[in-house]
Amino acid sequence: MYSNEDENQVQLFNDNFLELAPITLFLDHSCPPEKHNEVSKMIRKYYLGDEPIDESTRFKVID
Repeated sequence: MYSNEDENQVQLFNDNFLELAPITLFLDHSCPPEKHNEVSKMIRKYYLGDEPIDESTRFKVID
C-alpha cells in the first residue's frame, strides 16, 4: 500500500480487506483470531467510513 503504485494491488486490498487486514495490520499480535473480522471492520469504518480503498483513499489506511 505504501510504495506499490499498482492499482490492481489496491483493488485487491479493497476487495479482500477482511482477509488481508489481519495480516497487514498485525492483528495476530493484538487480538484473538475470532475477533479479527470485527476489529478489521471497525478499523475500516474508522479510517474510511463507507469509501472504497482506491488510489485517492489508500493513504487513509496507512496514516
